[in-house]
Amino acid sequence: MVVDMNTQMYLVNVLLPRLLKRQIDIDEKQSRFVHYTSASVGMSIIKEQKVWMRNASCMNDFSEMTFGIENVVKFFNSDNAKPMWSVLNRIQKGLGETIHMVFNSWVPDLQTNTWLTCISEHDDREDTKGRLSMWRAYGQPTGVALVFNSKVFTSPTDALKAYSYPVLYHTEEELKSLFGEIVGNVVANEEGLKALDAELVKEYILHMLQSHCICLKHPGFEEEREWRVVYRPNQEKSNRLEKSIEIINGVPQKIYQIPLQDVPEENLVGLELDQFLDRIIIGPNEHPYVAWEAFVEVLRDAGVSNPEQRVIVSDIPLRT
Repeated sequence: MVVDMNTQMYLVNVLLPRLLKRQIDIDEKQSRFVHYTSASVGMSIIKEQKVWMRNASCMNDFSEMTFGIENVVKFFNSDNAKPMWSVLNRIQKGLGETIHMVFNSWVPDLQTNTWLTCISEHDDREDTKGRLSMWRAYGQPTGVALVFNSKVFTSPTDALKAYSYPVLYHTEEELKSLFGEIVGNVVANEEGLKALDAELVKEYILHMLQSHCICLKHPGFEEEREWRVVYRPNQEKSNRLEKSIEIINGVPQKIYQIPLQDVPEENLVGLELDQFLDRIIIGPNEHPYVAWEAFVEVLRDAGVSNPEQRVIVSDIPLRT
């Protein structure tokens, strides 16, 4: 279904207000993103010019996926959500029940067939050092931070069928407020929603439920300031993401790879390595300048301009 931009923005404002605010903040600040990983994985990304997406069940984030799903299911099955379902049933008889049924059928698939790449918001003040907590989590024995320009993450495009979500960090009480705001928006906009095609309303309500399953995380992880690039192949298959079987930490698993290639005819611009990569920060390790030289050489071989200026050695001292 082709939907004009004004209608899309109206529905996003009603159903995804907090997610929209985070995206607007990133655009206005022209912030960048960063991916903390091992030096070996960082080297592979540069050489292959591909970024891996792993199944959520195999990543550190799986428990947080469960956190999101459980809280969405709990709230929207509670009395607090009844006003929203009533509005939907007035838009079209049985629409609320239909959405409920479809969403409940998605939940097992969300848990087992969601692929992710995780990135974090990056501040200017971290340009020369990175973030100590992230080095501790992902930087052993030698870590790198790949800093990316943000445009490609926030530009509207269906080229890859993979989509970016900011992670929201809330307690259960704060989630009641968030979801209550959405229910209130639906009630307040009943007439506007009635003017739209019921199938479109159904699609966006399902998108709202799924988005919050994917993007909610316990507030104890808030300092990570995470975003997730998400692929759901059982909903929407991509002919550009490349599937392969890899062994990671001894576990054979299916992954998808994002090729770092622009698709300008579908508004995917800024993904090619020279534009996408802002800098590489070498984390605290015993041989930082050996690593610096290696990454400069690999960037040069990959055709990245000014490689010497793009590789930075973190000034955080190594603890021994």
